[in-house]
Amino acid sequence: MTAATAAFEDAPAVNWAYANGIVSGMGDNLFAPNAEITREQMAVMLYNYAKFIDAELPKNRADNFADEDKIGAWAKEAVNAMYAAEILSGKGGNNFDPQGNATRAEVAAMFVNFMEAGK
Repeated sequence: MTAATAAFEDAPAVNWAYANGIVSGMGDNLFAPNAEITREQMAVMLYNYAKFIDAELPKNRADNFADEDKIGAWAKEAVNAMYAAEILSGKGGNNFDPQGNATRAEVAAMFVNFMEAGK
């Protein structure tokens, strides 16, 4: 199935984001719209959106998270770019907690930081 023909049976409103490379599914033409989102999934979605709109992300930090080895290979580029741009932050001890669930507050803060980064 190509991005242009993708159709999530359980989340038709997501098809635009999939077709534009912003989100991906869980397999079997499912998006799992009611599943919780991990912190690394959240970072990848916003990073993909930033690429879609050709956003220039600043590089304000040169270091990485202390638990970078726990970040999925598929998410490292996005997490590191979002961290370098100060769009997302870690938890205690400079840990990212990649498989931890993102809270509504963390998502809101990330969006605010993203909007501020472009100014």
